[in-house]
Amino acid sequence: GPPGPGFAPPAEMEASFSRFILKRITPRPHEVAQRNQVVNWTISAYRDALRYVVPSHFQLKFSVFGSLQLKTFLPDGDNDVCVFLYLDRDEGGGGATDTASSDRNTPVSAENGSTASTSSPNAAWGAGQASALSRSTDALTAQDYLAKAKEHMHSSQSGVSVSALVFAEVRVLKLAYCGNSIDLTADQIGGFTTACFVHAVDVRFAHDHLFKKSLLICKCWAHYEARILGGQGGYLNSFALTVMLMAVFNHVFDGAKHHAFDAPTPL
Repeated sequence: GPPGPGFAPPAEMEASFSRFILKRITPRPHEVAQRNQVVNWTISAYRDALRYVVPSHFQLKFSVFGSLQLKTFLPDGDNDVCVFLYLDRDEGGGGATDTASSDRNTPVSAENGSTASTSSPNAAWGAGQASALSRSTDALTAQDYLAKAKEHMHSSQSGVSVSALVFAEVRVLKLAYCGNSIDLTADQIGGFTTACFVHAVDVRFAHDHLFKKSLLICKCWAHYEARILGGQGGYLNSFALTVMLMAVFNHVFDGAKHHAFDAPTPL
């Protein structure tokens, strides 16, 4: 018959089940590569839409952050991308370059006008730092261009569809392509600092990415079983769950040499 209410599975069974779940939900290299291709195509469609609304030559840099950068995303999780827009003041494209960045909604200017577009987190981090150096008098910010580009993306032939434009403190342009959800923000370095913080916590606890593996397990339970994960629906967002897990680790982690999640996993 079924086990009674006081039944507790042996530790070996719990460890085996944990490893089985991790094997199923841990992002594989080809899945990460596929998501990066989706991001590249989405950014290409956004760049095409900007050509209709940006009044001068421009360069667009971007970088992924959040769970995609940390490789802690669920199979149906979204992809967080931040863009940095540089406007060429010289119509010939060889003069000074400013960013249409925003601190809240205040445009700022960058010193470096590199023309290379990249998905490197370091490049985007540098762009975010540069954008905070000095202020400009542009009427529109990079967040304003999110709203303007949205109208042109509705009628584009790229296959990228617009789900919504969230007018929060940080505007988010929610896009979809081939079943993947992409959250596009502009000139925000908060996501990168958060990712660095989570990575530092994972390094601190060590044990072959014990913290990241535990985070994946918690996100899986919260999303698929408890149905409490999802900031847009008024539930917990991923960062809230991450902070809660950090608090648990901070109080109960004893540095044990052996753990159910110690089996090597490519995170």
